Amino acid sequence: MIETDFEIVKNNVAVGRVANTYLFVGQNKANILGYADKLITLILQSNFTDLTTEDKELAIEKHKNFSNPDIHYFFPINTTKSSNNDECINFMQQWIEINTSKPGFDLADWYEKIELGNKQGVIGKKQAENINKINSMKSYQGGLKVVIIWMAEKMNVHAANKILKTIEEPSKKTVFILICENENEILATIRSRCQKVYFGYQSIDNQEVNEENEGLFVSWARSAFRAKNDKSAILDLIDFAEKMSSKTREEHKAFMKFCLSVFRDCLLYNYRVIDNSEKYKCGLVLSKFAPFVHESNIELFCDEIEKGYLEIERNGNSKIIFLDTSINLSRILHMKPSFNEN
Repeated sequence: MIETDFEIVKNNVAVGRVANTYLFVGQNKANILGYADKLITLILQSNFTDLTTEDKELAIEKHKNFSNPDIHYFFPINTTKSSNNDECINFMQQWIEINTSKPGFDLADWYEKIELGNKQGVIGKKQAENINKINSMKSYQGGLKVVIIWMAEKMNVHAANKILKTIEEPSKKTVFILICENENEILATIRSRCQKVYFGYQSIDNQEVNEENEGLFVSWARSAFRAKNDKSAILDLIDFAEKMSSKTREEHKAFMKFCLSVFRDCLLYNYRVIDNSEKYKCGLVLSKFAPFVHESNIELFCDEIEKGYLEIERNGNSKIIFLDTSINLSRILHMKPSFNEN
């Protein structure tokens, strides 16, 4: 974990130098929200708040149990089976529960928690209006106000444009903390107004492999390879697409990310850079699959998976997307390398 940038922020806060807006960039698995909580506590402890010692202690205690009325959370939501309301305040109980029970939760965990199903979460116009309203109000305790926007890249254009002025010129003693995994998906005009803090995370080479995704990948790749010479294998690919269509969109995206990591590991294995064979324990034998991933087709593999990923994000028909990707995968698997890598 690289904390150099965060250490600088901590030192600045200790002497009363607090930015209007921070952008924390890193994988949620690194518990970036935990670092946001640390920052809030540091600011509350500092002279920036103009609070008495007693009020500081009370504010920190309330922050710990999510009852501080001057600390506001915004996150991707949508209407669900149990709620037609699309305001963050109506999901606070789930937010508190997942923060308490599963530090380092990611977007898929959150969507599962609020039972979003195949819908995509968004930080939309109504949330932006609430953010602007909070900015215009006085704090309850007469000190600090904090607005945390988790997965800020999920703000749609309307919301981003609506809060742009507020981000640029927040009211006195108001601090914004935006948290994201991909800063390039955030409106450039917002990014330019933030103090960026980057967080490292566990190397992908050491991350645990999702066993279900590994099993799916193995059967998928075998069927795709057979499909060129055995037309009956097309039925297996159709079955695969049907099976995937019953999963949520976040599960679709997680599987596609897994595919990209496999292709990456294959290339690293071929070039004898890193051997990640041991992390696969559910049927994927890297030494046997790696020869089919080489300099002639690696870009095609990645392009195909990334195209499918984007189509899933745009709410495309998952069955058609996976069947199309499967057929293209079959063609790419049979490509020959341009030179003998041995």
